[in-house]
Amino acid sequence: DINECANSPYPCLSTQRCTNIQGSYQCLSAVCTANPNTCNDANAQCISTSQGSGYTCNCNTNLFTQSNGNQNNAVCTDINECLLPVNLYCGSSQVCLNSIGGFTCQAEQCNSERCGLNKLCTNINVQPGYACSCAPGFVTSLQNSNNCVLPCDNNPCQANSACTNNGNSFTCTCNSGFKLVNNVCVGKSLLHNENK
Repeated sequence: DINECANSPYPCLSTQRCTNIQGSYQCLSAVCTANPNTCNDANAQCISTSQGSGYTCNCNTNLFTQSNGNQNNAVCTDINECLLPVNLYCGSSQVCLNSIGGFTCQAEQCNSERCGLNKLCTNINVQPGYACSCAPGFVTSLQNSNNCVLPCDNNPCQANSACTNNGNSFTCTCNSGFKLVNNVCVGKSLLHNENK
């Protein structure tokens, strides 16, 4: 019997193992000759190459990409499908939620009552599918971080001054009869008496 597996060119694909049989040969899926734990990344599998005598580590699914130049030490990185154009995978009224090796489409989580007073709801691609933030012109309350208030509601100004909301900020001005001295509103009568 002639061993066709020893012929050149090799009769099988480079990722297959050639087995000589009486009068012919068979091309079989190669069994990885390396230790099954050869691939350092849990999301990679060992694939035999070079007529079954070598190996490479390939990521398990096409949802991963090899990001390491060493083919025997693949690093598999999740592709976030949700960063691609949203309508590519999910409908316009759905939110894409990324997961390792895939994604799911979920109905939009935001509604007018989801976050509460003075807040905005934003659909995001991680659980629970939404995030709350203070609406423009409002800031997080210093008394309760779950509430959004006007900047002056946090009482940022010192005594004898008035607070004026200015978008997401504020301005402090001294009350009538007081003057700003070293960032403190001091009574003008007190200043007048000190100057005597």
